[in-house]
Amino acid sequence: MIISLTQAQEKKLRDLLIYDRVYMMVHDTLRDMRPEMTDLSQVQIWLAAAKFTDCLLKLPDAEEQLPDEVEDLRKEARDKNDAVLIMTTSICQLSGLHKTEPMADDLIRWLLPHVMRNPIYRPLLESIDGKEQRMMAKGKSVDFDSYQLKEVEVDDSPSKEAERVIDSIVANLDHVDATAAQNQLLILNLINLQENHRYDKQMLKGFDILNIKANDHPTVNIQHGDYVVEKNVENEIGKVEKGGVGVKNEK
Repeated sequence: MIISLTQAQEKKLRDLLIYDRVYMMVHDTLRDMRPEMTDLSQVQIWLAAAKFTDCLLKLPDAEEQLPDEVEDLRKEARDKNDAVLIMTTSICQLSGLHKTEPMADDLIRWLLPHVMRNPIYRPLLESIDGKEQRMMAKGKSVDFDSYQLKEVEVDDSPSKEAERVIDSIVANLDHVDATAAQNQLLILNLINLQENHRYDKQMLKGFDILNIKANDHPTVNIQHGDYVVEKNVENEIGKVEKGGVGVKNEK
């Protein structure tokens, strides 16, 4: 329900959501909660709330099932403030939908006990209410007769240019030693984590290369009192081609 976003994704979604009147009521209040109350951005909270709202509206028996959905949300959010921010935003979304969704008012009533006891709820609600009043003064109130949650899709396809750069770096790992390969992979792994595991395929290939390099040591066996050393040959030596196994007897 809570998703990670790149900076580019965040910017694109903000530009889309600015046309949603309920989002405009809550976004600056949610933004001001960072970093003291949450690590989530206003867009992350909005998207999580939209998924939560949609889930509640589709429940066969919402009154019975809602406590379980709230518990699941709290477990996923980990931070109780995050869960309250998401549920409060969901309440605002349901308020906008109350004329088009028959269950919206009941869902709000059942959700309120799960947020009202949290100390951030009251100031959060007052801030949102203040923003709504300012919007109404500018003629930007929500049209409850036609309001629908805007469907926004997160483009999680990797940038082709970025993917080409990552591929090039991974391919070059064949030509550096194990230490250099490890250092480069550590950097790439940080990028991969920041990009929500977009480059897992390339990382697996890179770690396969590193594993081969890290284990590329001579194998020493004793045969008939002689030391027989077997080692992969990187450059052609005599009649042993690159990639072959050279055998050398040392007495």
